[in-house]
Amino acid sequence: MILDIIILCIVCCISISGIFLFLKPKYPANIKNYKPKLTYSIIIPARNEEKNLKILLKSLTSQILENIEVIVINDHSTDKTKDVCLKYGIKVIDAKPLPDGWTGKNWACYQGANSASNEILFFCDADTE
Repeated sequence: MILDIIILCIVCCISISGIFLFLKPKYPANIKNYKPKLTYSIIIPARNEEKNLKILLKSLTSQILENIEVIVINDHSTDKTKDVCLKYGIKVIDAKPLPDGWTGKNWACYQGANSASNEILFFCDADTE
């Protein structure tokens, strides 16, 4: 008798979980044009990268992706790094003084991450093509 009840409970549980297993997730009516609404921030620490940034920013600004924010952390550059970024319409943050225990690039990345407004963060070197 007890064994029959246990078997009946197991069969019922399997049946109920099977119903949930075959429920379809709800997608928009026009699934072919569905695009997830993720947002991205690309954070670039830069120190005296005027020449390299011209190449990188030209590439990034020619992308067709939507919902992208590009942030350059200007780490006390003495060249025209900031001017190049502004020419491309890129958000530039001047790095704050380096606190004890931090290295320059890590500090710049940290500041960029804190100022990013999007969900997904990418970090990229300024000399990337």
